[in-house]
Amino acid sequence: MLAIAVGLIVWWLSAPAAGAQSEPRPTEQWGTYYNPRFDFCVDFPRAWKQRYSLNGDGSDYSPPTKGSFRETPQIRAYAYLDRPSEQDQRRLLSLEELDDLGLQTLRRYGNAVDISGAERRYVTILGLRALDSSLQYTDSATHVTWFQRVVELIDREGTVYTLALKCSPQDTEGLRPLFERMVASLRLHCKTDRHRKPD
Repeated sequence: MLAIAVGLIVWWLSAPAAGAQSEPRPTEQWGTYYNPRFDFCVDFPRAWKQRYSLNGDGSDYSPPTKGSFRETPQIRAYAYLDRPSEQDQRRLLSLEELDDLGLQTLRRYGNAVDISGAERRYVTILGLRALDSSLQYTDSATHVTWFQRVVELIDREGTVYTLALKCSPQDTEGLRPLFERMVASLRLHCKTDRHRKPD
């Protein structure tokens, strides 16, 4: 699990730091990303750059030019297998434990300082309990302040599905409709969904 959490931080740090377009337009065309490794789908704005992860766990997105964004936003959709708790090997990590682990990893490997505004709320996605968490932090290496929002759910087989947004706090409200549309578009077991339209 630590390797997964560290991988997320490495991804945040290595994602493109320059260049994104202006805020997405309501009429923007959308495509569908299908992940064959974990059999899930999510919609994304076609105008945004798409980058596939090397291990096949998902894909991340950023606008092609910085435009009016304060910092280039990044959105990632990915999945991974949950693992047993270190305290009790008979059960998998909970959403709360995964969120705590992510915060610890952000502090330890992501240069995160001045963490503030941490919030958690529970929602239901596809009939499953999901955790929608957000916080703000400063990267001590670059002195850039970031807003991070992570929506995570675990299916009955123990697969964790995650959509994560990283952007400047000033761009949060402008990006909220786009991110929430991506979250709402999440579908599981797409390979058996005969109604899935090809992108």
